[in-house]
Amino acid sequence: MIQRRRDLSRVHRMVVKIGSSLLADAQTGVRQARVERFANEIAALHAEGMEIVVVSSGAVALGCVHLGWVGRTLSVHEKQAAAAIGQPLLMHAWKEAFAGHGIGVAQMLLTRDDLRNRRRYLNASNTSETLFSAGVIPIVNENDTVVVREIKFGDNDNLGALAALLIDADLLAILTDVEALFDADPSVNTDARRLDLVEEVTPEIMDMAGEAGSDFGTGGMVSKLRAARIATRGGVVAAVISGHE
Repeated sequence: MIQRRRDLSRVHRMVVKIGSSLLADAQTGVRQARVERFANEIAALHAEGMEIVVVSSGAVALGCVHLGWVGRTLSVHEKQAAAAIGQPLLMHAWKEAFAGHGIGVAQMLLTRDDLRNRRRYLNASNTSETLFSAGVIPIVNENDTVVVREIKFGDNDNLGALAALLIDADLLAILTDVEALFDADPSVNTDARRLDLVEEVTPEIMDMAGEAGSDFGTGGMVSKLRAARIATRGGVVAAVISGHE
């Protein structure tokens, strides 16, 4: 079982989920320097033969910046419009970041319905395998331009977990804007203890999580623990990691 950094040598295939707050800035849009840092690190793993899927949030957030909608409460159709504008900006950022390493990227937009339907599930799986064989890194996001409540993943943490199962990954790494999971909120409790290893996501563990704390994020630690529970039940180890480090 993968529990420590030295065990990462066993990982052949992984999903890296990156939250909106790490990729989008309310004033400037794409945090290109950070996208490039992530790309550098992922490219280094890719060069070692690891197969990686990037689940990238940020389309709606970037669309809101472009339209001047930051801070507004949006309707479903406004969110879909923002996603339609932001998704090309997001993909362009990743394309430029990986181009310096000679690595191509591919866009994969999914809905929950795609993974409920066996034929679509197999198509998505086969597409991923073909992209891996071609040395291309899939960039996955929810298809926010068409998604409705009945088929929505809810957040990209959940999408990351399902993508990890889709590609039979060894590891799901969720990069976020907090350091890790604590047994209490460290911003208000100086005695909060960091949990380096959680062997099972129990109701007690879920109770330790708070709500979403960023301008752009839809998840928070609750959604990350739910994603970890989905992944680990499917045999995929999950890690929640600070994307600032």
